[in-house]
Amino acid sequence: MALRCSNNLFSGGPSLIRLPKKKQLKETTKNGRFNEEIRRLCESNNLGEVFSFFYSNNAPSSSFLYGCLLQSCTRNRFLEGGVRVHLQIIKSGFKLDGFVLISLLNMYIKCGYLQLARKVFDDITPKSLIAWNTMISGYCSCGALNEALALFKGMLLEEHQPDQYTLSSIIKGCQDHHDLLQGEQLHSLAIKFGYVEDEFVINALIDLYASCASIDDAFRVFDGSLQKSATTWNSIMARSVEHELYSECASLYMKMKENGVAATEFTFSSILRACTGLEKIDVGDQVHAQVIVHGFISDIVIRSALLDLYVKCGDLRKGRKLFDSMHVKNVIIWNTLIRGYGLQDKVEEAFLLFKMMRYEGLVLDIFTFPAVLSGATSDHVFKEYTGVHGLIIKTGYQRDPFVGTALVAMYSANQSLEEARYAFEDIELKDVASWSSMIAANVQNGEVQEALRILHQVLELGIKPNQFMYSTVFSGCSKISSLEIGKQIHSHGIRSGFFCDGPVSNSLLTMYSNCGCITEARKIFKSVSEPTVASYNAMISALAQHGDANEAFLLFRTMQFEGLEPDSITVLGVLSACNHAGLVDEGHEFFYTVKESHGIDLNYQHYACVADILSRAGRLDEAERFISNMPFEPGPSVWLALLGACRKHGNIELGSKVAKLLIEMEPDEAITYVLLTNIYTSLGRMDEAKDIRDLMKTRGIKKDHGVSWIEIRGEMHSFVVEDQKHPCCSEIYRKLDILISRIKEVGYVPDMTSASFEWDDVERERSLFYHSEKLAITFGLLTSTPGTVIRVMQNLRVCNDCHSAIKYISLVTGRDIVLRDNHRFHHFKGGSCSCSCGDYW
Repeated sequence: MALRCSNNLFSGGPSLIRLPKKKQLKETTKNGRFNEEIRRLCESNNLGEVFSFFYSNNAPSSSFLYGCLLQSCTRNRFLEGGVRVHLQIIKSGFKLDGFVLISLLNMYIKCGYLQLARKVFDDITPKSLIAWNTMISGYCSCGALNEALALFKGMLLEEHQPDQYTLSSIIKGCQDHHDLLQGEQLHSLAIKFGYVEDEFVINALIDLYASCASIDDAFRVFDGSLQKSATTWNSIMARSVEHELYSECASLYMKMKENGVAATEFTFSSILRACTGLEKIDVGDQVHAQVIVHGFISDIVIRSALLDLYVKCGDLRKGRKLFDSMHVKNVIIWNTLIRGYGLQDKVEEAFLLFKMMRYEGLVLDIFTFPAVLSGATSDHVFKEYTGVHGLIIKTGYQRDPFVGTALVAMYSANQSLEEARYAFEDIELKDVASWSSMIAANVQNGEVQEALRILHQVLELGIKPNQFMYSTVFSGCSKISSLEIGKQIHSHGIRSGFFCDGPVSNSLLTMYSNCGCITEARKIFKSVSEPTVASYNAMISALAQHGDANEAFLLFRTMQFEGLEPDSITVLGVLSACNHAGLVDEGHEFFYTVKESHGIDLNYQHYACVADILSRAGRLDEAERFISNMPFEPGPSVWLALLGACRKHGNIELGSKVAKLLIEMEPDEAITYVLLTNIYTSLGRMDEAKDIRDLMKTRGIKKDHGVSWIEIRGEMHSFVVEDQKHPCCSEIYRKLDILISRIKEVGYVPDMTSASFEWDDVERERSLFYHSEKLAITFGLLTSTPGTVIRVMQNLRVCNDCHSAIKYISLVTGRDIVLRDNHRFHHFKGGSCSCSCGDYW
């Protein structure tokens, strides 16, 4: 039927026919160069002239003629012409030979007409091995694996022995369908028929196992082969990179060279991608030199891999030099460099390159827009980038999840949550990355409850959260210290089988730590099978926040013993631990030792941490000298730490000097005035303290209000000083008054230096009792299950009086209390605090 329809459709001949001049035809026929002319026209792919010549020349039937015509139709996927030739063969009564039959079979397969191909195949008698292979390969290439397997079984039943091409084709089909079971059975057949050493079969098996997440089996196939061609080496190297086995790929490259196998462009592409994964730009430079020596530098794929290496390793100078040297640049090349500029916050350069790309007339694709949007995080370029959104709408790409997700991220980074929501709604088919970006946008903009609502919506839709989504949600729980919700999501993750290693474990660890559960954080860390540097960094930072410097040091030594090289984040974590634990000499020594022994570039944060260590230890003059000699311009945070230490240690002379400097740097920051006021108050210099207060009023500067919050049964309850808005105020104040009386009986004495000097002593003492953290703790005692830990979070640093009072509250109630202020965690138990090495906080 299909043939009849084709006959009717093309009975008038191809529309591309351009009749050659009669004189030319006569000369061609006369000179007997018909076959040569057919070959020439077929190779030129000018099908109009091919068929014009064919029909006008009254060509004699021959195997060569029909084979050439069918192959030309196959190359051009010209089904109509192929059907026409088939009809001509039938009409002429030409007896088909093997060459024409295979050409006809291949034409229908390549044009996607498997049913017609199968009809031709079934009519072949007897069937050659080439015919079997062509039909089986055709089924596999078109995704019809079941039909291919059925035909293969029929081949075996008819006692036709497959060859290496049969097996490699059908193994490739199993790879495309991720059918590992069938692939393993074919592997056994390859062994049985003696083709396990064949290059085609080996490469097909490597690709099969690697695609089916059995990379170890892929390596076993590779290692078991005796004769490894360049293609085989390239195959295992490419698959190693896909599985992020970058070191293994580098090792394979060295072995390939040792075995004298010549590298190809595919070899260099893989090793360059491995260098990128390892962030080994020095090794990449060596490979770059080899690429030039072997003459592959003009290959666009290799140039793209080289550019990607330089961009991802942060060397934009080399990347731009390579980019400028290219005479031919495809859209991938442009996208790569634009993305590199964006990731390094070189937004002007990224946007300029984007404009150049448009000027060059390149067609922008779905990867161009995310590349250029990746840098749109600065206010001064944000308006220009919103114009890119208009261009995206013009092209219709706003519906694409990849582009839409980038828009959500851009608006989120610029605190434009409403616009991020609009961009999210424009995405037609929202994938897990799209949902994750919207959750992240809400978390980043403080809308954690909305982020959690979206997560529940995702789960209701049956979408399986990915690692990024879980990590983002745990980050949100960390921000608001929502332990109960974090635990629920953790349980869901366990049921989903998602929590093993990697970023999710690190985020989970940090969430438990930030919610005051350092014991749970330790359990998560110990459950990680192969901790990375990031894993150690997360745990060391957690221990630092909780004041456990000894364990932080132990982990630092452990990671070195495991062969992991610490980075700048590791060093900052250990220094912070020393800071919170009062290990002044240890921290000071560590700072200078790690600088020399590990070659880590220490940044402003490291120097600021050491300055804080010295300041809080009372070594104020030494701290001032250290700050003045920093290789960076000291910022307000460093001087503020020194000012706080001056308050603690009563150094009015240095405190006044530092405060004056801070007021010049940040005249509207209340904390400087408050600390200076407290210094004067603690020394009884009330007139000077009043002058500072009056200066604040004159300048309209208001002190930041303390806020404390506690989670009870998944709901957050927040309190301010002398709070009257909470529905349980009456019960809270009654309970707190009783608590104050009880702790006074066991030794609590209000610290009047923490109260305002403007009132009389009775008012000052009373004002201390109703600080926000005391109200939150009291509410926790009223509503939480007896015996459970009370966890309270606060936005400011805990005052001396509250710190003292909470120790006594933990004593008289027998309850463990965890308080997180804006500096560290305090674990109160039985009348003492975890920072009680001299109340060091």
